[in-house]
Amino acid sequence: MSEKLHNQSQEHIKSHEAHSSDHEKKHLKDLHEKAKNAHEISQDSIDAIKDSIDRTALKSEDYQLAEKETKQPHSVTITKHIKHDAYKKVLRKTQKQLSTTDRAFSKIIHRPAIEKASDIGSKTVARPSGILFGGVGAFIGSLVVFIISKRSGFTYNYILFVLIFICGYMMGLLIELVYRLLTIKKNN
Repeated sequence: MSEKLHNQSQEHIKSHEAHSSDHEKKHLKDLHEKAKNAHEISQDSIDAIKDSIDRTALKSEDYQLAEKETKQPHSVTITKHIKHDAYKKVLRKTQKQLSTTDRAFSKIIHRPAIEKASDIGSKTVARPSGILFGGVGAFIGSLVVFIISKRSGFTYNYILFVLIFICGYMMGLLIELVYRLLTIKKNN
């Protein structure tokens, strides 16, 4: 009896395997067809999307023109009023960082009348070339006069230093003027 039972179960397993393999083949065939259809559908939808993109996308020529248009500089006019406001803002910000005594000194120096006088002086009187030639000339000239007066027995007059400085200053301004005139002629 056990043999019959064992044989029946093996037959049952074989028939079940045959039935399931048929079912699996059918299922596999269905999946294969679905995948093929999905590939065709996806290819169609991809083509449709590409066509839509081509229709709505900007041409490269249009993009380059738009890029060139955005690079044009904006015309901003900087007026004296804007410069003055910016200067005052920077001055106030800087003065806040100073100590009390430095802040008071800065407020005195940066008054409009004193600033104008300082600007005029820096453009006319306090020329670097004049001061350089005046200082060097006064030093060398005073040294020479001092040595000569010591050897000759004369007393050295200290006003001579100021006079030599003024002469050296004038000579420095004259040299700077000639230099500027020569460079202007070369540029033209």
